[in-house]
Amino acid sequence: MIVWRRVSGLLSIVLYFFVMFRSIGCMLAENGRISGGAGMAVAVLMLAGGIISVKSGTRGRKGKIALIAVYGGAALIGFGFAVIAPGLCLWAVWCLFCSGLAVMSLIEEEKGGKGI
Repeated sequence: MIVWRRVSGLLSIVLYFFVMFRSIGCMLAENGRISGGAGMAVAVLMLAGGIISVKSGTRGRKGKIALIAVYGGAALIGFGFAVIAPGLCLWAVWCLFCSGLAVMSLIEEEKGGKGI
């Protein structure tokens, strides 16, 4: 799980820049939508999740719970605003996937295994 957390963390940090620049572009278009702000919120939460993933390393339960909360929040925002910004659905799926892996790892750890 440590390798996956680091890889997903680095991918989330890289994706942060793409999502942020795209959201800034939507905000500059001044089309009256709030999709740019929602995209920025998802991007910031992806960055936070990426940093937590990379820095949590071998820390157990607390790091996984933080990942579940941050990535889960980003997924909720992404799916909530996917109606007005369909591009957010892709980033919400990524965040939901990362959150799901953190949940599985937490459950495996509580069963007494080494985790994923």
